[in-house]
Amino acid sequence: LVVSIRFGVLCFVRVIFILCLAFFVLLATEGGGKCRVIGLGYEICSAFGNVGLSVGITQDLSFLGKVIIIFTMFAGRIGLFSMAIFGSRSSRFEEFTRPRQEILVG
Repeated sequence: LVVSIRFGVLCFVRVIFILCLAFFVLLATEGGGKCRVIGLGYEICSAFGNVGLSVGITQDLSFLGKVIIIFTMFAGRIGLFSMAIFGSRSSRFEEFTRPRQEILVG
């Protein structure tokens, strides 16, 4: 149970990190435009959730802003579980060892 709670918290922290990173990079690249902060946050969350909703500012984004939205959509499509498994360093197969035995022939 402790491992599953730790795994869930790890997934949650990674998602929050990805969303915050994408939001702040998008805010830095689109800060001078006519995009509002709440609209950018909505676009990032909508892109990560792959829900297809928009407030209509996607066409006003720069090329870099659109690329950030695309990568956020891709990260959301991969999913939390896949990202957590991909990012884990340990493997369950490292816990097992094969037994050694000398076999007499003839």
